[in-house]
Formats: sequence, C-alpha cells, structure tokens
Amino acid sequence: MMILEWLNTKPKDSVVYISFGTQEQVSEIAFGLLNSQVTFLWAKKHHDDLPDGFLEETSGRGKVVKWSP
Repeated sequence: MMILEWLNTKPKDSVVYISFGTQEQVSEIAFGLLNSQVTFLWAKKHHDDLPDGFLEETSGRGKVVKWSP
C-alpha cells in the first residue's frame, strides 16, 4: 500500500512522523514506539538495524519506509 493511501486510512492528526535518528538512536526510538502504542510513519533509509521483531510487532499501527513525500 502506498504511503499516502496508508495515511488516509488513519484518523486525522493520529500519526506520528519520524524522519530522524542516528545509528545510536534507532533502538531507543524503536522501543519508544513499541512502548507508546502510537501509530507512526518512520522514514528511514535502512531497516536492517531495527530490533528483531519490530516490524512484525508494529505492522498494524506503524509503517517504516525508505522515503516519504
């Protein structure tokens, strides 16, 4: 599903957008998203440094993409 289509399925003002994070901050941001239960869109070039199981655990409420308009 395209990013804008996915966003349009969410209530207005309900998605946190993240487009920053150094290598050192990735796990802290990821665990914060897991614990907060917020809906999010995270623009991140590389996905290989995410904690194990992160994408699976957040698949219903979050999206990690390489680029976002």
